[in-house]
Amino acid sequence: MPLESLVKRKKAVLEALSGDLNKISADQATDYINDINKTLSKSDSSFEKKINQNKELYKKGLITQNEYKSKEKELQNEHDSTTSAYLTTLEKMILKQGEHLTKGTNQYQHWEVEANNILSRYGKNLQDIIGQSGTAFEAITKSTGSLKAWNSMPSEVKKITWRQFKFCK
Repeated sequence: MPLESLVKRKKAVLEALSGDLNKISADQATDYINDINKTLSKSDSSFEKKINQNKELYKKGLITQNEYKSKEKELQNEHDSTTSAYLTTLEKMILKQGEHLTKGTNQYQHWEVEANNILSRYGKNLQDIIGQSGTAFEAITKSTGSLKAWNSMPSEVKKITWRQFKFCK
């Protein structure tokens, strides 16, 4: 992959991590999901390696029990923080990937299965993140009829509806 392409992709991933999802497509979201999964796997492996190294140091008597416990807690906190940040972005990418799909279609069902496969690795599921997303995602994607109704609304009505939705949350 040419250097220019790598730089653009890295910039896009950083934008996604910072929450600017409006600039990415569903295809880009798929790429980012794969990148995030790889990063999470590497992070898990690195964490396990560091935990095992810490155990070995303790077993060999090179560190005290207090140092061992302190380092273990530090490693766990660091890992939890990193994982949490990536999982939040992963969830956003999964929602972005499926935002234009209509519930009940083959595409939606495929996306739902794939999303649940990915999320289950981290003790989550799609229904949980749809419920937590704070978006009208499920309401809009439930049926073609609701999507058509939303699209047929004048933009001023959409703005008012959105303001009321945000106020109620």
